[in-house]
Amino acid sequence: MRLYEINLNEDDAVDKVMKDFDESQNNEVDFDEFVAGIGKWLEEAKGSKIDAHIAGPDTLKYIHEYYEETKREHDLLGDDGGEDDEEEGVDDPHGTSIKAVLYLLFGTFIAAAFADPLVDAVGNFSTATSIPSFFISFIFLPLATNSSEAVSAIIFATRKKQRSASLTFSELYGAVTMNNILCLSVFLALVYVRGLSWDFSSEVLVILIVCIVMGVFGSLRTTFPLWTSFIAFALYPFSLILVYVLDYTFGWS
Repeated sequence: MRLYEINLNEDDAVDKVMKDFDESQNNEVDFDEFVAGIGKWLEEAKGSKIDAHIAGPDTLKYIHEYYEETKREHDLLGDDGGEDDEEEGVDDPHGTSIKAVLYLLFGTFIAAAFADPLVDAVGNFSTATSIPSFFISFIFLPLATNSSEAVSAIIFATRKKQRSASLTFSELYGAVTMNNILCLSVFLALVYVRGLSWDFSSEVLVILIVCIVMGVFGSLRTTFPLWTSFIAFALYPFSLILVYVLDYTFGWS
C-alpha cells in the first residue's frame, strides 16, 4: 500500500492521511470514510508497479506478497512489544528480586556443600575406570554443570524472535564470562597464593586455543549463520583429541 510514502516523522503526516480519508472535510474520520480510504489505498497498491514481477498487480496474491515482504522488513526492526511483553511482564518486581536473590544464595550454598564430594566422586570414578579425570571433567561434568544454561538457551532460541535470540546470546556470554574469567581468576589466585604446582600444559594450551579462536571469530561478526555452529561444535572433539595426542603421544604433562 506504499505507506512508506507518508513520512510519519514529518509535521504534515496527519494532513497527508486526512487528505485521503476525510472526504467530508470535517477533520474527523468516521467508519465509512475509513473503509473508503483503505479501499482507495488498496486500489493504488494493486495498480502499483513495485515488485510486479512477483505477481500480477491486479491480483490479491500481489497484495498478500507485498504484505508478507513488509512484515519481514518489520521483523528486522525487532520486537516492539505486543503479546510477548504481556507474557513476560513482572507483576511484583520487588518480590521477584528478593526471590531471585534467595535462589542465588541457595544455589551458592548447594555448590559449597557438594563441591568437595563431587571432586572426590570424579577422582574415585577415574581411578575405578582408569579414565583420566580430565576427560571425565570435559565430557560428563559439563552435561550436569551447564545443563541449566543449555536448556535456557534452547528455550529462548525456539521462540525465533530477535529479542529471544538476544537473550540466548546473553545466556551464552554470561556462561562464558563466568567459566573463563571469574572461575579461572579464582582458580589461578588459589594456585598463586598457596604455591601449588602447575602440571597441565596441554590442557591449558587447548583451552587457550579454543578461547582465542572463538573470541576472534565472535569479534569479527555481528550475525552468526547456521554453519558457524558447526565450527563451534567441531572445537569440542578437537580439544579432546589434541589433549590426548599431547599427553600420550608427545608426553606433555
